[in-house]
Amino acid sequence: MSIATQMAAVIDRWRSTAVNVPSHQSHQLSSHPVAWWFNTQNATTVELMRALASDTAYVTPGNPETSRIIKVFLRNDRPMGRTLAGDLPVIRQWIAEGAPTELGEVAPVAPSPPQKSPCHFPRRRRKNKPSTSW
Repeated sequence: MSIATQMAAVIDRWRSTAVNVPSHQSHQLSSHPVAWWFNTQNATTVELMRALASDTAYVTPGNPETSRIIKVFLRNDRPMGRTLAGDLPVIRQWIAEGAPTELGEVAPVAPSPPQKSPCHFPRRRRKNKPSTSW
């Protein structure tokens, strides 16, 4: 599973909680409050990931240690840090890999071998008939 897909799963798992966090109303992410992005009527998970990845106030793609979301918000002495402690490795890795937003695709299923349609019947072998010459 790609790191973008794992990050999307983290966001989706916490979305219904995050939309109601009071501080998410006052902090801006791109052009909207953070809570706006967590509301599924406003933004998809990928759109939220793109907003995070492009807002240098929160994320420095490729460098989790300088990313404010890691340095400030996800510290273990903060409520968000304690809540997301189990997801921190995924968030850190997502940032380290450049904060990708393209979700991994499921590998295509190998096509089934073609089946004969019911209107095709096997040919019957013809019995050798003596040839008649004229």
